[in-house]
Amino acid sequence: MKMKFYDALQMDPAILKRQIAACSTKQEKAYYWAAMAVRSVLIVAFAILFISLLSGIFGSDNTPMAVALFCMMLGIRFVNFEYCIRDSLLTLAAALAILVLVPGAAVVLPPIFLIPLHFVSFFALLCITTQRPEMGNGGLYSFAYIYLTGNPVVGEALIRRGLLALAGYLLCGAILFAKHREQHKTTRFHHVVRKFELSKQSVCGSCAWPSE
Repeated sequence: MKMKFYDALQMDPAILKRQIAACSTKQEKAYYWAAMAVRSVLIVAFAILFISLLSGIFGSDNTPMAVALFCMMLGIRFVNFEYCIRDSLLTLAAALAILVLVPGAAVVLPPIFLIPLHFVSFFALLCITTQRPEMGNGGLYSFAYIYLTGNPVVGEALIRRGLLALAGYLLCGAILFAKHREQHKTTRFHHVVRKFELSKQSVCGSCAWPSE
């Protein structure tokens, strides 16, 4: 049975491609290809509107943060942090704090501190957000960190970036709560930390966790 067009627009592209491969008629294939095309156009249009609006409110120097938040907002609809909702919301807050504060700190700190600062911050960001690297969070938060590190702000612009991150937290947190609050109810962040054993680690993407 062919799904409604609105429902098709909500699907991940990988799922739509599987639907197309499973279609038995050209008409059905065209239907899902049209859904994929319309979905792409709507995302681009929304991205332009979203980023332009936030840049207008919080300043053009914070456009990179608006871009990062847009990507996070899209990702968090489908991929959570695989903790209970309380720890997931704390993880989101910690990730945004790193993305806001570390690029600014890198501008004012002596060069000798930059390598340890970026190593600790980047590793911490990946380890709190990337339980399953194949789901894409590693690439998303790596991109955000590198992008924002290359576009730092200080002073009054940093305050505006913090306010923008707070707005992003409220938006992404609401999506996280609405979409994933019933998942991983018994998994706490400290449970994951206790599972980590350096001597038995297996490298998965950018962060190392023990084999299951």
